[in-house]
This record gives sequence, C-alpha cells and structure tokens, in this order.
Amino acid sequence: MSDQPPSHGTPYPYAYGPPSYAAPPPFRIPDAFGWSWDMLRVHLKVLLAAMIPTVVVGLVLYAMYFWRLVPIWIDMAEPTTSSTVQLDRFQDLWATVGLLYAAALVVAIPLSLFHGNLVRMCLLIADGGTPSYRMILSTRRAGRVMVTTAVLLVAGVLGTILCLLPGIAFAAFSMFTLPLLLDRDLGTFAAIRGSFALVRAHLGLCLLTFGLLIAVAYAGTMLCFVGIAASMPLGTLILVYAYRSLQVTGRTV
Repeated sequence: MSDQPPSHGTPYPYAYGPPSYAAPPPFRIPDAFGWSWDMLRVHLKVLLAAMIPTVVVGLVLYAMYFWRLVPIWIDMAEPTTSSTVQLDRFQDLWATVGLLYAAALVVAIPLSLFHGNLVRMCLLIADGGTPSYRMILSTRRAGRVMVTTAVLLVAGVLGTILCLLPGIAFAAFSMFTLPLLLDRDLGTFAAIRGSFALVRAHLGLCLLTFGLLIAVAYAGTMLCFVGIAASMPLGTLILVYAYRSLQVTGRTV
C-alpha cells in the first residue's frame, strides 16, 4: 500500500492539447483504516514516543479517578434507610466526578501541544515524509493550538450539557480543525469554519469517519488507558487520511 493517501491522478497520454487528469480515487473507509494501520506499523516507535506524555498524565488521572471513587462506591453499596444519607452519597459522587472531569479538561489544554505535534507528524507521514523525535517537543504554533483546544473543549462541553447531541454534532463537524490550523496556518475560528465546511461538503463520509474514530478511541480506552498509546495515533492517521483525501475531490474548503 502506498505511503500517501490518494492524490490527483497522473496525466493520461495525449497527443494534442493540454493534459487531462484522472479523477482521484474515491475515499473509502476500509482504505483509510488500512493505510493508517500500515503507517502506524511503519512509524510505530516515533508515534508511540509522541504519546508518552499523554499516557503518563492519563494514567495519573485514571488512578485519581479510582482512588476517589472506589471508596464512594463502597459507601453507596452499604444499605441505609435514611434518605438524607443517600442524598449525601449521591451529592458526594457527582461532586467528585465533576471535579475529576474538570481536572481532566484543564490538563487537556497543555497536553494539546503534544496532540498538535502528533497531528503535524501524521500530516508529514501523509505527505510521504518521515517524522522525527524532535517534532514531539516542538512548540511551533503552541499558543494557537492550546487556544483552539480550549475553544473546542468549551464548545463541546456546552453542547453536551444541551442534551448531549449538540456536543456530539459539534465534535463531528469540528474534527478537521487542528489539521486545517496546522496545515494551512489558519486562525482558531477560521480553522473551525473550514472544518465545518469540509464536513458539510462530504457529510456522509465524514460521519462514517467520525464513527470509526469513536470506535478506535473506545477500543484504546478499554485497555486501562494504555491502549490509547496506539489508538490515538491510529485515529489521527485516519483523520489525516480523510482530510487529505477529501480535499482532492475538488470540493475543498
């Protein structure tokens, strides 16, 4: 399988006049997964190294999550006839969950620097290049990446609070924001608008891609968070494959 996603076709032989170009091959989900899996295997070491900060912080948060919640679950399992005690237990549970999720959201902003570098590495792979370990600690456009991540997180949380579906829809329509920001050097809101435009232009394929990304992410988190070390690079490669492939169909943002 080629090291690059589909691109414009090569010119057909011609005798007179300007060359004509073959239509780019259609974007297909199996091709996206197959190419991404192959590239993950080829660049496994550097992509896993790029995930070390995220995995370490994630494991710490995971440990805090269980350290705080297991005693509450044990306490809630004890029978009681007092409605006041039951109410206090539920309040304690939701307060703890809210605090832990708030901590995760705050930590996600500086961690987005490493995620941005992962996206940049995958863009380089898609263009036929080889990412280096030096790229893992790059601070190029760090401020813009963190601001954009904060905007996406706030919008996603607000959408989730509004009956969940708006949050999911926003996540789907904004999934190409970081590739656009890093690839085209766009600002935060220009990249978000560009992502919305690209998804609208290819809604069906993008929704299928989004579903695949959720499945890959879920598979990674099921392995005590360690699996995310492979699932996040794989998902990012799939995202970049879709980004590059859909842009060569002639309906780019």
